[in-house]
Amino acid sequence: MKPYLIKILIPVIALMLGLSGMAQQHGFVRIFDLQGKKIYKGHVISITDSSLTLKDNVTFMATEIGMIKTKRSAGHNIGWGAAIGAATFAGLTAAFYALYPDDDNDFALAATVIFSGAAIGAGVGAAGGLVSFVIKKSKTYEINGDLDNWMAFKDKMENK
Repeated sequence: MKPYLIKILIPVIALMLGLSGMAQQHGFVRIFDLQGKKIYKGHVISITDSSLTLKDNVTFMATEIGMIKTKRSAGHNIGWGAAIGAATFAGLTAAFYALYPDDDNDFALAATVIFSGAAIGAGVGAAGGLVSFVIKKSKTYEINGDLDNWMAFKDKMENK
């Protein structure tokens, strides 16, 4: 790999990892009912002694909640990482191709080069999304409609 490519790729990869890391800093939770089915997801607005209110002003009573998972799922991080990586690398390869075009102005070759950059970027971004998921350590709180479990969850969230 050429040295100037490395000088560009390292900051791009660092930027991608940083963007995926910013996505989960606002108290995002996933709510599951007593049967284990996900019923809602969103950012926490408030937690009382008996309920949880999310950003859309949706309130859940503690006795209706089976489980709460913090952060987003692995698929979310991987998907966003892949999308950001594909777009970034496609743009970079298009820019490099524009700087060093072939003599024939072959559209098929240009498309192949850009698509290859997008594919490589998607892989790099997905890997970055997976790394960010592992680092963030999502937590699961078993509530099961029990107010003692609820109060333990509330205390942990308030003392975060």
